[in-house]
Amino acid sequence: RYVFGAVLVLILLLLAYAWWQRIDIADRYVRDYLGKNDVQASYQIQDIGFRTQRIRNIVIGDPAKPDLTAKTIDIDLAIGFGTPSLRAIRADGVRVKGHFADGKLYLGELDKLRDMESKEPLALPDINVQLTDALLSLATPWGGVGLAVVGKGNLRNRFDGKLIARSPSLSGAGCTARGVRYNGAVRIRNVYPEFIGPLSAD
Repeated sequence: RYVFGAVLVLILLLLAYAWWQRIDIADRYVRDYLGKNDVQASYQIQDIGFRTQRIRNIVIGDPAKPDLTAKTIDIDLAIGFGTPSLRAIRADGVRVKGHFADGKLYLGELDKLRDMESKEPLALPDINVQLTDALLSLATPWGGVGLAVVGKGNLRNRFDGKLIARSPSLSGAGCTARGVRYNGAVRIRNVYPEFIGPLSAD
């Protein structure tokens, strides 16, 4: 009986120590994961909870010309039996640079964290997100496009948001459109995105 009690106290002390050191433990895990994938990144772990983790001041890629920056990202985990699963992401102040070519989207250092050899068509992940301030600068064979989006919901279904798109010039099939602008809603239902609003050009 006394041995069992001593073991229980020891386990509780170890759990308490792990909770006290949770930010350092998480930081080592993230750094090991990024190092294993040779991803250049910097960040600050603000808080680690049972279900929600907050990371801020994220910079991925060359600090002088990063592929992604974000003010804060909150990650919600679903805790159950087995490995915790990603439930939702809330992001604020996100800035992403990328380019589209040969039917693929390239995002610099972020490409090291996904399967670039996959033959599957480009698709959004099955995850709940909330974007309060997100900008994407995208280079394409037809011209550059800037996108600003806010919204929330599942990226495969039931996402609702607002989208602003701008391009100084888009060219293709012998035609050129200058001063392209879109201001409207974006919805995703059953994997398919819908755009509702005016599209104009000079």
